[in-house]
Amino acid sequence: IQFATACQRLHKKEVYDYALKGVFLDSPEIKMEYQKGIEARNQHDFERAREHFLKCETMLAQLKSIRLRNFFLFDVAFIDYRLGKWQELMADLSCCGQWWRPEIICTLMPMLNEHMDEVEQVVDMIGELIAKEPLPIYYAWRARFRAMRCEFSDVVYNEYQQKIHNDLKMALQKAPQNPDVLTICAGTWFLLNDWEKCRQTCDFLEKQQFENQTWCFWKAMVLLRQGEYESAIELLKTYVKYCEICPTESFFNVSMGQAFLAICYAKLNQFDNAEQILSIIHSSFPE
Repeated sequence: IQFATACQRLHKKEVYDYALKGVFLDSPEIKMEYQKGIEARNQHDFERAREHFLKCETMLAQLKSIRLRNFFLFDVAFIDYRLGKWQELMADLSCCGQWWRPEIICTLMPMLNEHMDEVEQVVDMIGELIAKEPLPIYYAWRARFRAMRCEFSDVVYNEYQQKIHNDLKMALQKAPQNPDVLTICAGTWFLLNDWEKCRQTCDFLEKQQFENQTWCFWKAMVLLRQGEYESAIELLKTYVKYCEICPTESFFNVSMGQAFLAICYAKLNQFDNAEQILSIIHSSFPE
């Protein structure tokens, strides 16, 4: 646990692995319960996984030898994100405290699609995180959210232009080949209408064969805008399949991929295929 704390102060990503190892060494019972949660999550039994992770948190609170609190709420948060339980997710995040994990920021995306007026609050929050830990992924996310605000609100682009590009520069300067950082940057370049930069980044990620397949969505968006609908369809199919099996992706993302898949089919006059997909989306999100 002390090693994990030291890693945290040095901004090293191993911090969570060491903290988890420390908990498991002190309590094999928690390790067993956590493994049950992982197994349930991998079997897509998310409600059962949530119960196991919450039990881990309860058991951790009873340990007198380790002063970690709210450590397993990150696992709970990703389950709530997966299930679209937005209020529960916000409650999870509000309790995470010092053990904030960078990858959790992606869970805010579906909510902000409906609450663009709150984007600036997220930008400020990420700024506070950067002040504590200047991680490249934080810079990448701040650029993305700023670009989103330019895309969906009346903010004048020139007011944000320099800030967005400064954040992108900081992110790539520190992690030029990090797949997660590059994927976030690809989406930002798309929102800035720099389709060539977006496509080049996605092509690089494709060649590297990283596990994260989110780049498929952004390359498909470029191809869709350029009228290459058949190529976009294949990428969107890959993206949807990835989101369906990845435990840290939301069903919202699955439906987002399906929606653009339906658009591509409609552009090709394949209306039966489009209607079939839209029916599936409507069954999941009738509102």
